[in-house]
Amino acid sequence: MNIKKIDLLNYLLIGISFLFGFYLSCGEFILDKDPTRPFAPWEISVVISVLLISFASLLVINILRKKYRPNYIILGILFILFVSNLITILLYKNRGIYAYTGIDGKFCDFKYTVTPFMRFSFIAEQFAMLLMVVLIFDVIHQVVDGKFFLRIACYVTLLVVSILTIISFCKEGGNYAGLITHLTKDDLQAYAVASVFKSKNNYAYILNLGIFATILLHNNDKKWYWLAVSAFLYLNMFFTLCKFLIILDAILILGYLLYRFFVTYKDNKRRNIITIIAVGGSIILVSLIFIVALAVAGKIASFFETLFSVKGYDTLQTRQWIWQKSALAISNSNVVTGDGFGLFGELLFNYNINDWATRAINETRSAHSGYIQYLGEGGILMLALFIVFVGYISFLYFKNMKNNRDLLVISLSFFVFSLIYMIIESGAIIFAKSIEYGGAAVLIFVPLLTVNKEAKEKSN
Repeated sequence: MNIKKIDLLNYLLIGISFLFGFYLSCGEFILDKDPTRPFAPWEISVVISVLLISFASLLVINILRKKYRPNYIILGILFILFVSNLITILLYKNRGIYAYTGIDGKFCDFKYTVTPFMRFSFIAEQFAMLLMVVLIFDVIHQVVDGKFFLRIACYVTLLVVSILTIISFCKEGGNYAGLITHLTKDDLQAYAVASVFKSKNNYAYILNLGIFATILLHNNDKKWYWLAVSAFLYLNMFFTLCKFLIILDAILILGYLLYRFFVTYKDNKRRNIITIIAVGGSIILVSLIFIVALAVAGKIASFFETLFSVKGYDTLQTRQWIWQKSALAISNSNVVTGDGFGLFGELLFNYNINDWATRAINETRSAHSGYIQYLGEGGILMLALFIVFVGYISFLYFKNMKNNRDLLVISLSFFVFSLIYMIIESGAIIFAKSIEYGGAAVLIFVPLLTVNKEAKEKSN
């Protein structure tokens, strides 16, 4: 495919907008930095200036070329969100003392003050996030060739994931060996691999993003090596110890293999049967070897007790504590508009760290549930508009399924996967506030919106 100079300019502007937009919207800093350090005035000024220039240039160029027509429904929804957040942040009144009962029943309190510059930062972060929603849901599929862009996005994703994986091997090499040798120990979480990220969950979702990319690439050209790359990334997922993602990705990969098996069974019966036997047999063989090794060592019970424990660090019990603190933060806010984008995370952080019974394992600004996060940051309004988006996206999937069933079945699977994942993690897949979830949103929604655009063009 020949790429025109104007297309290269579009790709450049999309890339700059994407990187600077998610850097600004991710106010809590997912990278391994001090999360309490706010944006400096010069930093936020430079970032938002570059973002506005690149995004505005992208729109102006393509409006003049008659390649972009705004979706006023989407823009209207996002405008409502922005105005409600703007009012919430500006009207927030600094309180004296936040008092509450801790997990152990003891009295806890803290004082929190929002400065004028912090208010501006919270508003700027949400503005950047909303611009990224416009970019993903309304701009990309109109201004560039969606299918070609999707391939480029997959290649870039795998390049980034490969670099991060190499860094993790070099930076945390001891953790890989330590985790294997401590499989039945209580300190297993101490060896979780996080690469350059502050949290292992961020790195796990980056690996998950790579798995999305390999599945899309294999679906496009059916090359066996994409499945090999997917298996390699999934193997690395185990070292992050993100149990829910490990389970969901296993279902996703096996589901995709079965889907391809049934779709192409008549055309390649022998090859597909061999593939299923090889993949299934390998999984069963490795599982049996692992279980036998644990049984011989007399540690099979302690292994599963350690892996699926509901006590201690990064477990279901920890989630329940965080959800309890999130409920406290939400109960002290306006139920309709929430605490405000960014501000909710700061209040939640203070609720967590000032409860001395759980401080060591609860230093988080995330509700660890995307749905609760929506309620905290934008109240019932944000959650309701999210549901509207989900309904609209689901309608587009089923409306366009006949136009490209193969691609849309996979994209829809990613979408459902992300909605399930949002139950216990703050990964907001539509109103994404960090680059890993924004990247996932691109790989999920660009295929759908591209097929929808092609269907409209054919009908016209």
